[in-house]
Formats: sequence, structure tokens, C-alpha cells
Amino acid sequence: MINLLADGSASGIVDVSAIVAVIGAVVTLIIGIWTWRYNYNRLFAQTVSTNRMDWINVWRENISTFLACAKVLHACNAETACANCSQRKFPDKKTDADNNKAKSFCEVKDCYIRETKQKMEFARTMITSRLNLTEDSHKLMKITIMTLDCDIKNEKFYHQCEYIEELARQILKPEWERMKDEAKGKRR
Repeated sequence: MINLLADGSASGIVDVSAIVAVIGAVVTLIIGIWTWRYNYNRLFAQTVSTNRMDWINVWRENISTFLACAKVLHACNAETACANCSQRKFPDKKTDADNNKAKSFCEVKDCYIRETKQKMEFARTMITSRLNLTEDSHKLMKITIMTLDCDIKNEKFYHQCEYIEELARQILKPEWERMKDEAKGKRR
């Protein structure tokens, strides 16, 4: 209630408009803080999910490249393929031109094998650098990748490749679950 004084000014116990203004400011502040916090959490979850998805995709690509190169080298029997081709004679060839073509083919094949080995080593390094060696499945992945031998018998080689694929799935599944949780705004 407002009382008017003789000079025309208002004096009151409580100024209603001031109280409404203060309450409005406090409510606006609370809503602003809540909105900022909500948007921050959503942006954080979105950023983490995007980065985790990029990590998963790059890791899958590196595993695929590694295994593809390993299988190519295994098929070529890389350690013995065209060894010392430039020094070999090809008795079944009749001319020097044929001999030179065969040497040239072996040199190209050797170059291809070197490039494939280089790609395989790059992929191996990318894979192992992304492993968390405090986790058992990651430790197994590193050991298996580091010991994969492209020159062993077919059954054992392909068994090792399948084992690497299975380990990759075991490692990626929890990462995928984390990403889904983070996309929902849950933190682990």
C-alpha cells in the first residue's frame, strides 16, 4: 500500500514495482544460467561425440589398411618374391629383350611390395599409437599386430587376421557405447 505525502511524493512500506523488477531479474538470471549450462553440456557432448566418431573411423580405416596390406604381402610371399631379380637370368626366355622385360616386371613388383610394406607399417604405427595399454584388449591388439607374420602357413595367417578383426570389434564396441551415451548428454 502506498501512502501519499503532503508534498505529493509516494512513500510506502513496499514498492510493488521494485519487487516485481527484482523478481523478474532473478528469474531471468536463473533461466539464463540454466540455458547456458544446458547449451554448454550439449555442445560438449556434441564435440566429444564428433571427435570419438572421427577416432573410430580413422581406427577402422587403419585396421583395414593394415590387414589389406598384410594379405597382399602374404599372397605375394613378400620375403622371397623376386629377390635379387636384377641379378637373375631367365633361361626360358629367348632374347635379351624378353630377359629385360622379366627383370623390369620383378623390379616393379619389388617396388610395389616395398610400398605395401611401408603402408602396412604406417597403419601399424597409427593403430598402436591409438591403443590404451592399460586395457587388456588393447595390449592383446598390440602384441598381435606386432607379431603378425605374412610368411606363415595360410591357416595360421588367416586365423591371426580374424583375431585382429575380433579384437578391433572388442575395442570399438565400448567406444561406440561411450559415444552414444555422450551424444545423449551422459558422462562416464
